[in-house]
Amino acid sequence: MLNPDNYTLPAQPDLPASQDYAALRAQGIAHIQRLSGQLWTDYNVHDPGVTILELLCYALTDLGYRTNFDIRDLLTKPQSFTPNLGESVFTAREILTFHPVTLNDYRKLLLDHFLSLRNVWLKPIQSHFTPHIFVAKNHAELTYEDTGTNPALTVGGFYTVQLELQDSDSFDFRVTTAAEADDIKSAVHRFLLNHRNLCEDFVGVDLVQYEYVGVCADFELDQQADPVAIKKQIYQLIYAYITPSLHFYTIAELLAKGRSIEEIFQGSVAENGFIDYAELEAFESRKVLYTSDLIHLLISSIKGIRSIRKIHLSSYQLDATGQRIDLKNPLKTGEKYCLHLTDPNRVFRLRLDLLDDPTDKNRINKFSFFFNELQVPIRIKPGEVTLDEIVPKRRGITDLANDLPALRGKNRDLEHYYSIQNEFPKVYLLGQESISEQFPDARKAQRLQLKGYLLFFEQLLADYLSQLNNASELLSWSDKPDDRSYFYQALSGEEIVDLNELKLPDYDDLFDHNTYSETVLGQTPIENFNRRNRFLNHLISRFNDSFVEFSIAQFIRYSSAHRYTPAAIVADKKSFLRSYPKLSGERSHAFNYEHPVWNTPNLSGFELRIAKKLGLSNTLTADSDALLQHSLIHPFFQIDDTGALVWPEPRKYRDNRDLSFDEIFGLHIIEHQLLVPRWGVEKLLDICEEPDNFGRDCFCRDPYSFRVTAVLPGWLPISMDMSFRKYVENLIREELPAHLSLKICWIGPDEMFEFEQNYFAFANCLSGFAANHTCYQVKEEAPNPDYVDSLNRFITTINGLNNMYPPSYLVDCDDIELDENNTIKKHPVILNRTALREYEPRNIWQKPEPDPLNPARSQTARKIVWKNADEKRPIPLDLGQDSTAKLHLTIDRETYTVFVFPDRDENRRITGGRWVLNDEVSYPLNVQLPGADGSRPAFYVEIDNTVLVIDFANAQPLFSQSKAEQQYFESRSTCPPTQQPERSAQQRFEAIFTR
Repeated sequence: MLNPDNYTLPAQPDLPASQDYAALRAQGIAHIQRLSGQLWTDYNVHDPGVTILELLCYALTDLGYRTNFDIRDLLTKPQSFTPNLGESVFTAREILTFHPVTLNDYRKLLLDHFLSLRNVWLKPIQSHFTPHIFVAKNHAELTYEDTGTNPALTVGGFYTVQLELQDSDSFDFRVTTAAEADDIKSAVHRFLLNHRNLCEDFVGVDLVQYEYVGVCADFELDQQADPVAIKKQIYQLIYAYITPSLHFYTIAELLAKGRSIEEIFQGSVAENGFIDYAELEAFESRKVLYTSDLIHLLISSIKGIRSIRKIHLSSYQLDATGQRIDLKNPLKTGEKYCLHLTDPNRVFRLRLDLLDDPTDKNRINKFSFFFNELQVPIRIKPGEVTLDEIVPKRRGITDLANDLPALRGKNRDLEHYYSIQNEFPKVYLLGQESISEQFPDARKAQRLQLKGYLLFFEQLLADYLSQLNNASELLSWSDKPDDRSYFYQALSGEEIVDLNELKLPDYDDLFDHNTYSETVLGQTPIENFNRRNRFLNHLISRFNDSFVEFSIAQFIRYSSAHRYTPAAIVADKKSFLRSYPKLSGERSHAFNYEHPVWNTPNLSGFELRIAKKLGLSNTLTADSDALLQHSLIHPFFQIDDTGALVWPEPRKYRDNRDLSFDEIFGLHIIEHQLLVPRWGVEKLLDICEEPDNFGRDCFCRDPYSFRVTAVLPGWLPISMDMSFRKYVENLIREELPAHLSLKICWIGPDEMFEFEQNYFAFANCLSGFAANHTCYQVKEEAPNPDYVDSLNRFITTINGLNNMYPPSYLVDCDDIELDENNTIKKHPVILNRTALREYEPRNIWQKPEPDPLNPARSQTARKIVWKNADEKRPIPLDLGQDSTAKLHLTIDRETYTVFVFPDRDENRRITGGRWVLNDEVSYPLNVQLPGADGSRPAFYVEIDNTVLVIDFANAQPLFSQSKAEQQYFESRSTCPPTQQPERSAQQRFEAIFTR
């Protein structure tokens, strides 16, 4: 019997405020009373004003009702049955999956991608690397020397991978030769390098070794049993017990098992099927085999087996020739009926000798079958059973749906507007029926006047419906030419009778987008971008994330343009949202060092996320012939056709802004794990055993494990703003995975030149070396000289990195001066934010300021080209007026620093083998520097098309600014060469060129 209570409507339903007619009417009456309480005292229902209020409240409840539709209906367009989610939300596959982090994540990734794998194990390396590294306590440095007292250093973050393959020859990685085994390991290793995490690496991929199991048993069968079928089932069940398989599921199957959507999409995107993480965690090879388990399994699963008289387990291995080696596997006390692995690094595997000759001496599986005490020999003939019938196949699910099905929605025709004038009492003559000609003109005019008065409210109501109908456009990060934030519709005579008789001036012309936005809504393009910006902020906040344009806003002060356009801010946020699944799910992803890293998109997920959060645009282009391809965070110095690093040419940027922030700013992330030595002859990173060691910006005693260095340009004008530095540093620390230690270095242009030059060389060597090696243990091979040399140079650069800061002054806090942009003119000395080594900020890309002494010369930047005397290969360097370059010369594999000052006066060039600068003359010196083969190294210096050969047997290019130095050089230059004290070549060179 039906319960009448279920069909009783509540007397006072609990309605949202937007649908509560009584509440809206009461609020409207109260508002009218506050506005006109002294003039209007009759608020009864017969009052026309109250009638209008009631109909407007009724219209608002209709808008509230439509707004309360399911979001799927709100986003469903006409003639469609699915919501328009294109660029408003991400699917479960896009937003819930992520780059592998845990060991089980990697196991799932490999087992899903390689169907030829039965199981896989990843194990962190606990032992020391080869070569061993020790900490020299007395010297606070790393060493290869084992004194017996130096503690050994175990580098963390490295993993070995063991693969267990399928037995069936129907799969694509059947191992029959050593070459095929190497192909499998190489394929897996290359795949893992594409999915490496920051400060982690896979240093060894090996195939697991088997310990084969033999089963001997006597079975008593029923009279009606089929012994051939039973024997096949016995092999199937024993194989499945010893070597369990991992199953693939569909989404529906996992939901039926009670798994949540978040659990189903955990880890990487499914390729062949979904894996249950609960099963994956328990999916391990058996270390112990119990005969009781086998007896229960066989009797309960196979019809026709009456009993198992006896059962025995044994194990063996195969030697290099394939002959059996029996293992003495003693039974443990109290475990008479079980078999243990003799080696924990091996796995059990059933010997599949179903079709083997019963007389084969290597055959160890022996089954005897009895019918009523009578033993019956059972031999399976070829063709009766195949190997694939015994071994369960791992096959992907055909036509796998690796995402949730599309949502269903119903289009509600939200934009359709029904005029409130049709709801007025007929006495108002506002409905669909026209007014009779019998009415006087005054009544007709009153009718039109009320229609015009109501049109103001109706346009607002109709525009709200247009706004609601375009919710999918408002909540979107797509790029469209018409990126409006207000939608509207023009009412016509179909909605409002006699609308054309109102004679509204230019009513139809108002509904041009720009005219309506600016005239009716009072919305300028800037306000439209601000509204769009707030919509994008809402979309970003739905991911519990934020995008702060602080860095760009700070850079405005240093740009030649007056502002960073709102359009650019909106474009950066849209780019951030479009890339969000990658930025969020791959934040721990490291770059693939096997691939080139220079001028390629081979970036870590962390670098990409930092770049997007700082508003750095992706400058990659498909038209490689037209533009030089850059990575998102490109090198600050470019590489010419000869392979040499050069300073970038002056360029124009978007919105007619010179020196665009997203073009000149960037960072490099260096993983210290990649700098681990391989042969014991490489240079080691510096350490700092005492954290309080004054003047040393370094880590603890282990400089390799889970350490990264972020290198940023410290010479840019924006980098001189310490608040900007603090923001960038905090952003990097917040986004970096919590288990990693970080060092941040803001360096100068000369250091950046050296850093990128050595980083580029090392990355190339690492890429070529990794292509031919799958692990770090390469002690059997001779050291690779190119790799060792590039690593040594790069580590020397890393060890020498120091932060540069803007010039600081000892000023009182009350005396700090600000310029017109509220920028501190003179930075005060701040603890941990000041160094004795200071740099005067100068933008090296900027066009030189006009030179009042010689305007013609200041129109172009000075160009200095160093050429090697033998190869004649130029290394160009563009300099602005009055700037100073510090170059690096390499002689006999030793790097020396040379300062070059451009000459202001065009008439004073390098003449007579001397450098003449600022009315002062340098002094000739006698310097002996032999070349690698005993010859004299020489370099060409070209300044303003005047070439000077610097011969280091009689080097002369130096300008000394101090009297003491001048006197010293005078005395040195007048000494006969035979009377000069003996000094090394390096000492003689440094005395001249390093100041």
